[in-house]
Amino acid sequence: MFQANAAHTGYVPVDLDPNSFSTRWQAPALDIPVSFGGNLNTLVASNGMLFIGGGTTLYARNESDNSAVWSYDFSSVAFPSVNPPSIAAGVAYVAAGQQSSTYMFAFNAADGTLVFKSLMSSQWEHYLAPAIGPQGIYTNAGTYGGLYGLNTAGQQLFFAGMPQTSQWTPAVDASAIYTYTGDALRVLDPVTGAVNATIADSNPQNFDYQINGSAVLGAPGSVFAANYATALNNGSGAGNTLTDFNTTLNSIAWKVNGDYANTPAYNAGVLYVTNNNPVRLEARAEADGTLLWSWVPPQAGDTGFVSETLLTNTMIFVSTNLATYGIDSTTHQTVWSYPLVGKLALSRSKILYIEGQQSQTSPSVPGTLTAINVN
Repeated sequence: MFQANAAHTGYVPVDLDPNSFSTRWQAPALDIPVSFGGNLNTLVASNGMLFIGGGTTLYARNESDNSAVWSYDFSSVAFPSVNPPSIAAGVAYVAAGQQSSTYMFAFNAADGTLVFKSLMSSQWEHYLAPAIGPQGIYTNAGTYGGLYGLNTAGQQLFFAGMPQTSQWTPAVDASAIYTYTGDALRVLDPVTGAVNATIADSNPQNFDYQINGSAVLGAPGSVFAANYATALNNGSGAGNTLTDFNTTLNSIAWKVNGDYANTPAYNAGVLYVTNNNPVRLEARAEADGTLLWSWVPPQAGDTGFVSETLLTNTMIFVSTNLATYGIDSTTHQTVWSYPLVGKLALSRSKILYIEGQQSQTSPSVPGTLTAINVN
């Protein structure tokens, strides 16, 4: 799913040796338009296959060599578009279409057979990959903003109206759904959609009406979030605020000011987050937000981060405007770098993906999708 799992922790529990890394294959990126923050081209991997949306098509390809397995073209719907997919229990879920032709599609991940197609509502927004929990499938959508919940048969469980924001996805655990829409964190029942708690946030208004990221679940009762799009668009250096919400007390545990434009990663009581002012990766204590250590990109031209943080047992990966870096989790030193930038994903097959983005200045020039062996 987005950032690896339904908790969006960005954590893949593998051990890596940077001395063994090698490029597996490279290919032109798919026809994916430049999006606010670039999160509309996030890929997922499952059972030796990778899945990614581009143009109006969902593609399933072999991880081994990027050869095609199957694809589905949504151009037959009235207002075609495709959002990033998620995979769970052998099924690929993807929200596609806009306006009156917005649907949640489910496909057999192995061969592309259609499992269900369920109507939803929307305007012209895009959404991040749906979150799948024990009780259902959940996606940002709705004509005026909100959250849909569906069961695995495609039947609607609920629709919960929320402020009109897009490009986010909820976090889910066994007992609740957590949505962050800039104004507040809401805790919902995963079956009925009833809002059981609302914790207000004081981040500045985001007039793009996009979040461009997700809430991240920490230890029970701890949820992290920031109004990521505000950091990307503030232009004045005002930045935004990283917040830890205490869902046991329905209050804010702590806040840290910075320029946090990307969803952080989390594991074992530590939050890993990229800050664009100052430009550094920060490791912060879950308990109180204390800065435990930081890493500064090594090149003079590194001026900001373009990826979420990707976390493993032994290394941390981030991508700046100049390169993708691997940082040793123990020494906090750079131990690997690659001269391409983009969104990052790591499969259980130990293949690291760098999803090169289209050029902002030359949109006709595609980026490069690179697969790197890290086993």
